Amino acid sequence: MREAPLSHWFVRAPDHLGDGVLARPLVSALSQGRHVTVGGPPWCADLYGDLDLAIGPPAPPVGIELAV
Repeated sequence: MREAPLSHWFVRAPDHLGDGVLARPLVSALSQGRHVTVGGPPWCADLYGDLDLAIGPPAPPVGIELAV
């Protein structure tokens, strides 16, 4: 039996801006075709704001199926 795909992912952004910039291509790829919430420091909204995803607090919200 095939499992249903995970519908909502939480991605914890790195604490340091430089690491966040390096992680941007991965965050962008993960957000393709998925509901993704990125949590982390306040600069996350500026760095990832143009991607098709939600920006949230550093901790995963209730109802998350996968956190990376």
